[in-house]
Amino acid sequence: MEAKPALGTMSKVSRNPTTLPHRALPHWPRRMKLHFAAAYVDESETKFLEGVKAGKWPQGTRDGGNIYWFIEDLDAALDRLKPVGTTQDDGWEDYLGKA
Repeated sequence: MEAKPALGTMSKVSRNPTTLPHRALPHWPRRMKLHFAAAYVDESETKFLEGVKAGKWPQGTRDGGNIYWFIEDLDAALDRLKPVGTTQDDGWEDYLGKA
């Protein structure tokens, strides 16, 4: 029988925060390092950092040698990206059964 990693430790196999038992959704930390922040907005770390540079995502806050993103700042950025009142046909109505 294979031993499971202790609670609070990360498996060497997976750093995906959505699959870790101690980081299962919806319990995201309020302050996140890069890998959690990128996963929270459903982007790769590379794409997330490109978005930070382009202004799509907020700049992180430095604390010692680490950079953190606050969940409230990420939520505000996501809210700005959400289309409001658009009636553009995105092709999903058939799939979602709304056609």
